[in-house]
Amino acid sequence: MAQAVGQLLDSLFNRNDDWKMLLLKQWPEIVGSLAQHVQVEKIKGETLILAVQDSCWLQELYLLSDLLLKSINQKLDRPRIKRLRFKTKGLPQQKKIKQIVQPIKRKTKKITLTEHEQNALDKIQDKQLQQVLKEFRSRIYQES
Repeated sequence: MAQAVGQLLDSLFNRNDDWKMLLLKQWPEIVGSLAQHVQVEKIKGETLILAVQDSCWLQELYLLSDLLLKSINQKLDRPRIKRLRFKTKGLPQQKKIKQIVQPIKRKTKKITLTEHEQNALDKIQDKQLQQVLKEFRSRIYQES
């Protein structure tokens, strides 16, 4: 009834899938510094599904997929992966410290428009646009 741990593990894992374990063990070596951005999600037949942090990395890795596929198959006993599929999945990241930014309180000074500026605004019939332009001009005076 008692079995060695090695025999028990052998009975749990299919020996034909040893290459999958090898792939998972060697993944950081295969992708190098990209390992922090891409992880093996699933091995489905001859397709390797990879999870990436965001769509930017998805695009970059898609463009490198031929090179990545070649690198993966070189590490295995024979070419076993025919296709790579990518999907975005938020990978665990280090928690970022939130920085609380206090808005800078500025002294607001009363700005009066020049006669030329006021005449230009009066020619605009849309009152909402007039107000937006007036506020914009005031902000320019405030920042300068």
